[in-house]
Amino acid sequence: MEDATHLLQYRRFFGLLFSVLPGLELMYGLTFLVIWITADLIQIPWGWGVGLGGLTFALTLTVWLFVGMGIQKWAEEKSGMFLFALNVPFLLVFFSAMIWLFIEVVILAEGPGGHTAMVLSDLRTAFA
Repeated sequence: MEDATHLLQYRRFFGLLFSVLPGLELMYGLTFLVIWITADLIQIPWGWGVGLGGLTFALTLTVWLFVGMGIQKWAEEKSGMFLFALNVPFLLVFFSAMIWLFIEVVILAEGPGGHTAMVLSDLRTAFA
């Protein structure tokens, strides 16, 4: 009986993860894409790009709340290994992004503060 409870917990965990992680990556990806297109490619002022990116983030979050609930109900009947296999690509994307961010900010930092100091100085000049 204890093993069945343990497997049920895994199934619930991967079902919940599958209802959250794809939406999280979609929100960040679409927001990055909107900011990149508007602020960098079209050369709209940075504040407008960030505003449109924030609007995209909020709309995607609102839509994903309903989609995620549907996915979670769908996942209740699936096995734990099937849900784990569905989560693997999203976990790989997530952990790859976190590893890249760690390497860029921590390992390749130049001097005290490194990239953080550079980003803060860019923000001061962009909004001044």
